[in-house]
Parts: sequence; structure tokens; C-alpha cells
Amino acid sequence: MIKKMCLLTSLLLILSAGLLYADESWLREHRIVGGQKSLPYAWTWMAALITPAATPYYGFFCGATLIHSHWVMTAAHCVKDDFGDDLLPEDIEVVLNIYDLKKETGDRVKIRRIISHPKHDLFEGDDFDIALIELEQDVRYQPLALWSDKSDIQGKTSVVIGWGYTNRIDPDQLMEVQMPVISNDRCNAAYNEDSSYGMNPITQRMLCAGEDGKDSCSGDSGGPLIIKDNTGAWRQAGIVSWGSDPCAMPGLYGVYSRVSEFADFISQYVALSLDAPKLKASVSGTQLTLSWTPVFGAQGYTLYYAPYPNAIYIKTVEMGNITSVSGYLWQGAAFYTALQAHGSGMVSPYSNIESFVINAPSP
Repeated sequence: MIKKMCLLTSLLLILSAGLLYADESWLREHRIVGGQKSLPYAWTWMAALITPAATPYYGFFCGATLIHSHWVMTAAHCVKDDFGDDLLPEDIEVVLNIYDLKKETGDRVKIRRIISHPKHDLFEGDDFDIALIELEQDVRYQPLALWSDKSDIQGKTSVVIGWGYTNRIDPDQLMEVQMPVISNDRCNAAYNEDSSYGMNPITQRMLCAGEDGKDSCSGDSGGPLIIKDNTGAWRQAGIVSWGSDPCAMPGLYGVYSRVSEFADFISQYVALSLDAPKLKASVSGTQLTLSWTPVFGAQGYTLYYAPYPNAIYIKTVEMGNITSVSGYLWQGAAFYTALQAHGSGMVSPYSNIESFVINAPSP
């Protein structure tokens, strides 16, 4: 197993010795495998974690994602020292607005605090591999939205982005690779066929992606795995965590922290705005089914309904945290419906408005 980060402690030792210009052949060994260069500045929310005394190229050790104007998200193992304790804020700087680590300086931002998941243990496996980093100041770049749906995303095409090391001529530029998301059962079976990986079961807080010849690798840790939602917008579904050694081994996959499983942890610290849910009403005979997309960070939903076509009153029903409801109505029942998500003292914009009429006679 390989954790997909640079060895921060080794790098700090190099820096403390003044050897800032280490042999570049070492820096080119592992990176996004089977991918291609990203378009410059296409991913405005992509961040690099570096040691403060170094340039981005020589100080880089992990990726991260801007998820709020003053918060980035990364892997917990990226922000731990050799004793398993969180690094200090002065040990890390975040770099935004950078594509080429060697030729650019980017916007370097100091950090206020580091919060790794309390259940992550560097010496007990790779579960709960997520951390939040609060910046000392707001930044102007567009954050990346997070994937909230806990349903199966097996088979979806993902994109993984990072500056991890490779044998490519230009290892300093941001890379990306497309890979399918693999089911946890398949991933777990693949790793447990080999006893050397069997001690790291694939839990519900992980997801897997990859195919032969394509993978994330050392140095990509903490960076994003993204997928498109139904509107075509990119959302972060995973955080690069661990995988096979060497990378992209046939039959094995990259393993990522599953972002949707950490909504409570993230919303405990980060006041993410809530997206508007997307509501769908369907009628079969006298049966009405309402369903809606889950909203990241939502702790519940409020359903609004009013008579159709004359909305002479509006009533509400608290739906808890469910995302669908079904029941039978009488012939002639006709209503408008809409929905709002709420959580952590915030409410989302209203969903789309759906209307329905029950035309079939009651059974």
C-alpha cells in the first residue's frame, strides 16, 4: 500500500539542511498515471500544500481543494507528523492560482488552523482520511461544490487532478486523468486477494476508481476526485487517499475518501451555502411520489404545498432527512409543491415548483 503524498518529514529535513534543489530525478518518479496535462487555470479551486520556506516546486507535498472562501479540504494523512499529530499552522502554506509549480509562484496564503477528522489514526489504517484547513484570509477564487448524494456512483466517469510525481518530461504542471468509479465490493475483493492489502478493508467512507494503466499516485494525496452532477456541473466526490504500490497495478484501484460520508464533519466547521434541491413529482393512478436530490450539508427538508391552480393558501410539512415520499390521494386532488433544504442555521433557495392533478378515480 502507498499513501499518495510526498514524505513531508523527509522534505522538511532536506529543507532544514538547505538542500532546496534536490535531484529532480527523484521528484519525477511518481504522478498521475495514464493522464494528461490539465488546461492552465481550468480548475480554479485546485490548491497545493507546501512548506513555507520553499518554492512551490520544491515545497509541494499534497493537493487540496478550495471549498469555501477561507477553507480548503485535503487528506488527513497530509497534515500529520510522524507521531500522528496534526501539523502546526506555521508548517504549511496553501498556494492557489497556480498551474506550473516550477515556473509560477501563485497566491500563497497562510493558514489559521488545521482540523483533521478525530477518528483518523495514522497508525490504524486509512479510514476517515479527511482534514479541513482554515485560511487566514478570504480568497477570491470560485470554490468547488461537494457531491452530496450517498447513492451508488459506480460506473460514473471521474476525473482526478494533481501534481503528483511522474516520469513525464514536465512533472511540474497540473495533470488530470479520467477513470471509472468502481464498486466498493469489487475494490475490496481486489485488495483482499493479496494478503499484503487485506488489512485495509474498503469501508463505506471510501470509494475506488481506476482502470489498467490509470491511477493517482504519490504526491496526489489530498487532491480531488470529481464527477459531474445531473446539470453537468463538477462536484468533488472523493479525496485522494491511498492505493497500490507501485501505482496503477493491474486489477487494483486508487482509494479515495468518500466526501458525501463526511457532510456532518464538514458542516460542523464550514458554513457552506446550501444548494436548492431539485424536486420531481410523478403520478401513477392515484399514487403521488415526490422525490428530490439530496443537498450537501442539509439536516432536513421542508415541503411546501398549495392548491392548484389557485394558491389561496400555502402549508408546510417537515420531511426530516428523507429524499422521497409516496402516498395515495383522492381523484381531483391538485397541488403545487416546492421544497427547501435547511441545516446549521441556513436555508437553501427554493426548489423548482412542481404541480400535479390526480385524474384517476380513487380505488
